[in-house]
Amino acid sequence: MLPTDDNMIGKQIVTKIDALIDVITSVSLQNRESRDELFRQGCDLVRDVSVLLEKFLGTSEYYIKQAIQELVKQRLPDNESLVEDFFDILEEMLSFTTHRSAESSSLTAPRDDLQRALSFLFPNAKIIRNCRFRGVDLEYYIPSCKLAVVNAAKEKSVQARKDYICQSHGIQLVRVDPQKLTGYREIARYIKRELRHSS
Repeated sequence: MLPTDDNMIGKQIVTKIDALIDVITSVSLQNRESRDELFRQGCDLVRDVSVLLEKFLGTSEYYIKQAIQELVKQRLPDNESLVEDFFDILEEMLSFTTHRSAESSSLTAPRDDLQRALSFLFPNAKIIRNCRFRGVDLEYYIPSCKLAVVNAAKEKSVQARKDYICQSHGIQLVRVDPQKLTGYREIARYIKRELRHSS
């Protein structure tokens, strides 16, 4: 790659990082409908920056994610107070974007019965595995349905915080213990029942 190419890519990255900062700031201030549209724009910018960074860093999701976080911190204006959940929103966008490639392969080859059940119930939906959302871990998150599903047997002691975060963002949280159910079809039936009860 020529030095001029490097400079051009560097300028594109900076421009997109600045746009991402503006979008994240706006996301926090909008109503839900406008927020979702801006969130998608932010994810698109993260994807664009990731592709550009691959030319320097290779395809490691970890390094690309770290680089984006560092670039955002460097480009933040010193004199401007950030919206309270700025870095939570950035983390959410990074999580959503970096899981898309894993998510598409996981839909074709589910790794466990819980994932198979979700793929069975929501065959056309994007299912994000191990999503970090507002500081809590959601084992499975389906953005289009505003639905999170977690394995109750694996949950640690942060249940109350997870409940609060999901409820305050309009996300339905379903806890499933696959060990107490036989196979993915029974898990799917259990999830359907839980969704009916809460609707």
